[in-house]
Amino acid sequence: MHLPFLCSIPWPRLTWAAIWLGCLLVPHGARAQELVDDGRAKRLLACLVKPPSEELKMPEFENASLRSSFVRVKMTFERADRRPDVEVIFERASREVQDLVTDYVKGYRLPCLEGRPVVAVQEFDFAPLDGRTIFESGATPASPRSNSKALAACLTGLVGDPDFPFLENETKSGSVILRAQFTAPDAPPTVTTAYRSSSRRFASTMEAHMKSMRLPCMQKGADPVTFQQQFSFFSQGEDRISIKPQSLREFLAKVKGIKDQKVKFDFSSMSCPFDFIYTVGLPAVANHISEVGSTDLNRTEFLSWIARLTLSIESNLFERLLGTRVLVSVPCGTIDLH
Repeated sequence: MHLPFLCSIPWPRLTWAAIWLGCLLVPHGARAQELVDDGRAKRLLACLVKPPSEELKMPEFENASLRSSFVRVKMTFERADRRPDVEVIFERASREVQDLVTDYVKGYRLPCLEGRPVVAVQEFDFAPLDGRTIFESGATPASPRSNSKALAACLTGLVGDPDFPFLENETKSGSVILRAQFTAPDAPPTVTTAYRSSSRRFASTMEAHMKSMRLPCMQKGADPVTFQQQFSFFSQGEDRISIKPQSLREFLAKVKGIKDQKVKFDFSSMSCPFDFIYTVGLPAVANHISEVGSTDLNRTEFLSWIARLTLSIESNLFERLLGTRVLVSVPCGTIDLH
């Protein structure tokens, strides 16, 4: 069944594509580069050591007054053997409950930590006298790099036009998603393939072309930086499919297995209303999520959940939707899928 919210539009072509419009296949250009999270924080948080859960209990006086409480904290781990710096970034709780949470989180340790600090966000939802344990979300890595926009802005390359001597005989439509890892400001990146449905010739041509990129603002000796970019190549008449802007309700209605999700979010704690952009990746590569306008750490857990969702897309439409950016508007209010 076709998705009812889709409409077909031509994908903007790069300047070098124009000379090939008379060929059987047309290169439909490249998506903007996206900074790739190297997954370091997520891997390190797997070794997180916590105090016994019995230490996290609603105070008796809070239970007696039947007060629900919510606390969201930001944790910064700088040393493997030291407690994290803890900051309450949102609360709907008494001072006593906030202190209970921060004292508990200060007992965390990250024994496998090496190198730069790790920042994570965690939520605690207290529902007294309802027979449940306190809901404690997992520690979710915060945005990997605060300077991601600056890095993307200084990225140079894809100099000149790629060479397509094979187009007259090319018959395979598809995409290739490449990752360029930079380790120095003046050196070519190491380019690897994250996904390929295009011909091998097309992928190899774009890989060679992508090696002309440089990251001149990168500091020498800094951690490697990886950018991801998609190149697509389709038969004439096989234009990309766009998805019109969606409300959160409309967007979630198109998510595969949404009825099996068990989550609860209060958007009043996230500087609502706000918008985000969901870039279609799964099941080929990870989805990419970006906030529109100002960012807010209070959205970390919610956007991390959004990033794991897969749209219900027919297999014959997936290639034309891969890399599509969907603008989603989040209102004030709550969502409870329990």
